[in-house]
Amino acid sequence: MAQDRFIYWEANAPGVAEIGAMLDDYLGEFAIQRTLKNCRHTVLLVGKQSNPHRRVGPVVDGFNLGVLWDNDGERWIEVFVDRDNIDVITRHGDPATCALADGFTELVSRRWKGRIERG
Repeated sequence: MAQDRFIYWEANAPGVAEIGAMLDDYLGEFAIQRTLKNCRHTVLLVGKQSNPHRRVGPVVDGFNLGVLWDNDGERWIEVFVDRDNIDVITRHGDPATCALADGFTELVSRRWKGRIERG
């Protein structure tokens, strides 16, 4: 599922290069490739999307969880760096991709004393 995780700073916001370095070190071998374009890091991750509901009954409360993820789809995370915030983005991310994005958001927030808002 698509989700934005915003981190805001009052002062001393990290720069594009600092976020890129931290992203590389955080993801390690989970990352296949990181590209940077216009203050946006895009990281392609290993593996294809997973669907934990696929074999155990995808319908919960009438909602078909089996259609949320494309099992042949790539995994990726985007990180957009602005002056007073960053946005850690997953688009159609499976639970594993979202967990990596959540962890990176928490790590960066703690490191630079940011405030997280989820969108």
